[in-house]
Parts: sequence; C-alpha cells; structure tokens
Amino acid sequence: MSQFSDPSYDSKKYRDVRPTYPKSLYDYIRTYYVRHNSSDPIKGGIVADVGCGPGFTTQSLLQVFETVRGFDPSEVMIQQANADRSGDSISFSIGTEKSFVEAVPAHSLDAVTSAQAAHWFDPQTFMANAHKALKPGGVLAIWGYVDPYIIGHPKANQLVDQLMYGEQFMGPYWQEPGRSRLRDLLQVYEDLPKDLFYDVETYKVSAPDYEKDPKDNGVFQLTSTVPVSKLWALIKTASAYSAWIQREQGASSRAEEIFSQIKELEGWTDDTLVDIVSSSVLIIATAK
Repeated sequence: MSQFSDPSYDSKKYRDVRPTYPKSLYDYIRTYYVRHNSSDPIKGGIVADVGCGPGFTTQSLLQVFETVRGFDPSEVMIQQANADRSGDSISFSIGTEKSFVEAVPAHSLDAVTSAQAAHWFDPQTFMANAHKALKPGGVLAIWGYVDPYIIGHPKANQLVDQLMYGEQFMGPYWQEPGRSRLRDLLQVYEDLPKDLFYDVETYKVSAPDYEKDPKDNGVFQLTSTVPVSKLWALIKTASAYSAWIQREQGASSRAEEIFSQIKELEGWTDDTLVDIVSSSVLIIATAK
C-alpha cells in the first residue's frame, strides 16, 4: 500500500481506469441494511469508507447513504478525492483502519465499508474498530477483486499472469500478506467475530468458473468490455508495477515487450475490444 502514498503515484489514472462497481452492489447493501433496521439509510444514514483511495467508490455510496466520509492513509489519494468531491454530503480525510475510529463518535455509524482495501489492513484491528464505530444493526461491507481475466484467451492470460507474478517481472514487488489475502478473496474476513457481528453473507465469483458458466449472482461481479489499451493501463495502476518500474531500470520496456507479445499472439491492436472478468468477493455483516 505504500506505493499509493508515493507523491509520484498517478492517482488520477487510478481513478480513470480502475473498474467501477455495479449498481446491484449498492442496491444490495441498501436492501441488506433495511432488512436489519427500521429505516432507509438514504434518510440520515452515515457511512465511513475506509481505504477510500481517490474516492470514486465513496462517491457512489451516496446512492445508499445520506452522509459519506472517506478515509485513506495516502495524501495523494485524498487530494484527488477532494478535487473530485461532489457537495457537502461527502468528505475525505487522512485515516487508516487503526485511526478512522478516532474521527467518529462510538457507535454512531450506520455502515462501515471498504472497497479494494481491506486486504492491506490488520484484520483484527479493522473488525474491532468497525464494530466500535457502528451502531447496533449497522452494516460492515467489505469487497474486492483481483486480476483481470480475459475471457476466451488462455494464452494471453498466461502471459498476463507471467507479467504480474513472475519473479523476473512484478512478482517480487507485491506487498505481503496483502496480495495473498486478495488472491484468496479475503478469506481472512470470512470468520468475523461472532461476539461482534452476525448474519454474515459472502458472495464470491471465480473468473475461470465464470468463463465456463457465466451466471449472474445478482449482487456483485465485475465484467466489462474494454479496449486492449485500457487493459494495459489497468495493469499499470497496480502497486507492484509502480514499485517495479521505480526500482528496476528498463522494467517499463520489458512490460511493453510482454504487451506487444500478447497483441502479436492474439492479432490485437490497442483498439481491439476484449471481454474481461475479475475474481471478486463481497462480505457483508451486521453489528451486534
């Protein structure tokens, strides 16, 4: 996660090319909340989004809650989030899974969310602090995704995997244990403390399984059709890519060689449209 705090990191590109989440996800968070509470969160509901990055997901939470507060440890990300901020119902501050709880009154929040960030956290600290911040009946929602998977192109996927995890490429530059947690689809959060949370639901999508049987779970899955150039841009927003090109001379050229190899193999240009899906997970629970 330290790469995202580097002043040279391009938070605008991160905002522009990272996938956005489907409306069905936000609809389900709202439905789940209403199931456990007598009120609609759009009327007075307050949520803290922890690990908010440049804030595009945080902005989307205004579909569900009246007031949204985003927290992130990266000043670069918070600057971008504040530049894009839409109105007084949303705010952004420096904060981590350890410190955000100090900025809100105890048991005052209707929800705590974390999108594509909880794998970086200390899980026990985050779960305890989320519970401390939540009202009884408040909702904890954690979600994330990993690795773009190109549907129908196994050889291209092999080369993308080589680039992202090969020892001669980005592999050594992933921060651990965060990356492994994400590749495990946040399994570390599945057993939420039973004295703190109940009615835990988990929704998972495996990209290879989705390719074989593309069923819609109706809640959360990430699929899109994008030009090849955007797929490359997405890969370049990875923290490991940023670290690799900073620390190894010629790394960006080697990455371009892989991209060129894939395009030649598949007969693609930068404008060719490809279907991608990412393995993803949503874990949602209610605070006691």
